Amino acid sequence: PCQSGSGPPSDADGDRLRMQEAAQNALKHLAAELEQEVMPALGVPDSFPAASERYFELVDRAWNDHAAAGREALEAFLQEVCFKGVEVFSRETLLSPAADATSH
Repeated sequence: PCQSGSGPPSDADGDRLRMQEAAQNALKHLAAELEQEVMPALGVPDSFPAASERYFELVDRAWNDHAAAGREALEAFLQEVCFKGVEVFSRETLLSPAADATSH
C-alpha cells in the first residue's frame, strides 16, 4: 500500500497548484497597480481620497479573491507592498508644506 504523500500528484493537487499560481500572478498584478498608480496618488492631497478608496479595494480583492495564493504570498503582499503604501502616504503627509503649516 502507498503511504500518504507518495506517488504521483492527483488531479486535485494539480488543480490546487494551478489555482495557487493564478492567484499569485493576480497578486503580482495588484501589487503593480498599487505601486505604479495608487501609491503615488496617496501622497497628493487632491488625489488622496480616490487613491485611498482604490487602495482598500485592491487589498480587499487580494484578501477575498486571491486567498488561494497561500499565506506566504498574502503576507508578502500585505506586509511588503501594502505597508509600503502606508509609509509613502505617511512620509508625504508629514513632509508636506500643508502639514507643516497646520502644526504651528
